[in-house]
Amino acid sequence: MRAFLFVLGACLAPLGDCGSHEPVGVVLVYEIEKQAGAAGRRIPLEKEVAAVRKRLRGLADAAAAEDGRIVVRVYGGESARVRQRLKQTGGLEFRIVADRRDDRHRDVIALAEKQGAKADDGASQPTVLFKGEPAAKWVKVAKDEAASLANRPAFLTRPGPDESLEILVVIDPQHVTGDFLSSASPGLDRVGKPCVNFLFDAAGARRFGKLTGDNLPDPATADAKCLAIILFDEVFSAPAIRSRIDDRGEITGAFSEQEAQDLAAVLAAGSLPAPLRLVEERPATSPD
Repeated sequence: MRAFLFVLGACLAPLGDCGSHEPVGVVLVYEIEKQAGAAGRRIPLEKEVAAVRKRLRGLADAAAAEDGRIVVRVYGGESARVRQRLKQTGGLEFRIVADRRDDRHRDVIALAEKQGAKADDGASQPTVLFKGEPAAKWVKVAKDEAASLANRPAFLTRPGPDESLEILVVIDPQHVTGDFLSSASPGLDRVGKPCVNFLFDAAGARRFGKLTGDNLPDPATADAKCLAIILFDEVFSAPAIRSRIDDRGEITGAFSEQEAQDLAAVLAAGSLPAPLRLVEERPATSPD
């Protein structure tokens, strides 16, 4: 089971470049997904290229082509890592898991139960509206975490598409996302296993402190609320909140060193302005 551990006072090292590069081995050509819609088409190509470069730092370089595509020149044999990093357009999000023991969640849970009962055809209805406003949403649970979050009476879950599990999380006014990260870097946790350290900027720290401070254990029952860590539109883990947390923490799990490096790079770079589609892959010896 993956876990999420916050460590106050941790020292975060900057995510640096990998030093000297190997020769370019592969050229990947991308274009902005057409289904990105009008919003995607309004994004300047230069902005997308800058985001790609930031995400691929140390693995590849990127440039805009005259036909509006993005040419990615991959160093050495890292094309698989590059493709994986560019698949993920979303980022990091923190939400409170809807909890039957919390009176504040009672109404939205009742609405979600009705909505879930109507989803007999398996179609996902992601957002729960309360008085016309988004109040909660169903989020897919990562495969490695499904067993730990299923069949917990306090949580509301339902089957999702493709035999996945979905869990209900509350949409709060703090909206703490990866946009508030000031840094993310690979490191080692307390037992020497690979992890990802992160640090919020001042605005993010205020929001995260408010979110966790408002959801401390019930003083009468000691029932703890759970914080859903949502990575790339999936709940990665949902640890209990034991104390107020402000500006920094640690994401721990069954990571290899390379996986921790890649996750840190994606989080540090932030979301891509628009999703990309790979349209060509060729050896670097071919003419561009």
